[in-house]
Amino acid sequence: IEEMNDQIRECYHGWVQSNPELQGRVTLSFTISPAEEGDEGGLSQIKEAQLLVDDLAHPMMSACLINSAEGLQFEAVSSPTMVHYPYRFSSPPR
Repeated sequence: IEEMNDQIRECYHGWVQSNPELQGRVTLSFTISPAEEGDEGGLSQIKEAQLLVDDLAHPMMSACLINSAEGLQFEAVSSPTMVHYPYRFSSPPR
């Protein structure tokens, strides 16, 4: 998850430069799917990432959040695991 969070921080810092008012809550929802037979290393991956809450209403930031999650790999899980991961973005004081 930390790898994903680093990417999301970079996205936010980039977009807040051009839009200092960009702030709000977002809830990223995704499923960690079990490794499929024949997958190299037997790792599980995130599938079906989407935003359940999106106060930012910034399509490029939303795409960055989803892209940061999709394809991440985890130690193998035995059954699909649904995750709701909340974020709160606020621009730094001027």
